[in-house]
Amino acid sequence: MGLVLSGCAGEGSEQSRKYSELGRTLGKQGKYHEALDAFNKSIAADPKNAEAHNGLGFCYVLLGQEQKGEQELKEALRLKPGLTKALRNLASVYQRQNRTKEAVPLLEQITDASPGDAKYWSFLMTAYMGEHQIEKALVAGKRSLDLAPNDPTVVVNYANMQKQLTKLDEAEQYYRKVVDMNPADKQVSSLAITGLFDVYYLQGQYSKAKVIALKAQKDFPNDFAVYYNLAMLYEKLNESDLAGQNYDKAMALASDNAVLLVRSGEFYNRIGKGKRAEEIYRKAIEVDPRSVDAYLHLIENAITTGEGVAEAEGYCEKALSFANQYEKPKLLDQMAVLKRRLGDLDASIKYCEDALASLPKKDKVGEAAIRVHLAETYREQGKFALTKKELEAALALSPPESLLKEIETVASKLPPQWAPNLGDTEPKSSEKSSN
Repeated sequence: MGLVLSGCAGEGSEQSRKYSELGRTLGKQGKYHEALDAFNKSIAADPKNAEAHNGLGFCYVLLGQEQKGEQELKEALRLKPGLTKALRNLASVYQRQNRTKEAVPLLEQITDASPGDAKYWSFLMTAYMGEHQIEKALVAGKRSLDLAPNDPTVVVNYANMQKQLTKLDEAEQYYRKVVDMNPADKQVSSLAITGLFDVYYLQGQYSKAKVIALKAQKDFPNDFAVYYNLAMLYEKLNESDLAGQNYDKAMALASDNAVLLVRSGEFYNRIGKGKRAEEIYRKAIEVDPRSVDAYLHLIENAITTGEGVAEAEGYCEKALSFANQYEKPKLLDQMAVLKRRLGDLDASIKYCEDALASLPKKDKVGEAAIRVHLAETYREQGKFALTKKELEAALALSPPESLLKEIETVASKLPPQWAPNLGDTEPKSSEKSSN
């Protein structure tokens, strides 16, 4: 989603208009520092020039000063609430930062004002998906496709939505359409071909996925996503050495991509190289201090190994300060385990209770895990009746085999009269926690 730079629309002093127009011209030439100076002079001449504030915000964003850019764009909208260019720019900033909840009302305002703009219906669709507003996303996506059925950006975004909804046949159809278009925009072309790879990979059609991935490698030799896809494929084919080479190549091409770093760290964890994984998770946090996934893995490693538990407690406190509603229950559960390891049993119980209260109702596996951890703490307190109660509650949720083993371990440490009956439980090993 692109940012929009525009000149002044006849407001303010003549001097302010001239500087604003100069800033616009310099911005179009890519001379953002010079444009920044021109827009600042425009605002000095007329502090109420909303379009100059928009231009200034645009320049700050492109120079990597997004906080200042956001402030200027908000000021532009305060001065002129219906300024479409500022709405677009601010929405773009929010979407890039995954702040979709804040982007949605701005995009809704744009589509209300310009209902024939297919791309902004498409961007709104993506924002709705980020907020799990599926019905609204479907409506916005259909509107974008009706308005521009042959626009590669619109079509690839629509395919992405279908893939997210696991409608893989539909996703394949639209990705293939974009690939056949051979769009001039290489980024869109890359999104289409990597999306097509994802479809084949998810369908288990690994031979087709490999053909697509090798074609992508030839067409886009500097695209990290191509090597990430090859890495996943080689790992699936049990070729760990080739998988590692491709994860490393992807990280070299996109060393500032925190999500990629986390996924690469997970690979090294899976093949038993925990130290290498930890290095990568720490790098992910350097790149993005709000990478909850990276914190979760570092905390999990501390819980598993028993090393660095106090440090992990600090990580958990930090991550909880900015975690979203889907990440929070897992962090609270991890904090409960850490508190138990550190001997603060009352705090451990409180964190378990908070985790249960914040957990989505449908996450039965997540609930079972928290109840097992609560049972472990009650056992350490010598509260065996409560321990048995929580273990039985966890068993009633049909936990996966990994949790059944934890339940058996806790039960084995109880006096015989307090041990729950484990004989009639059938594990659901395929079910996963939403955490």
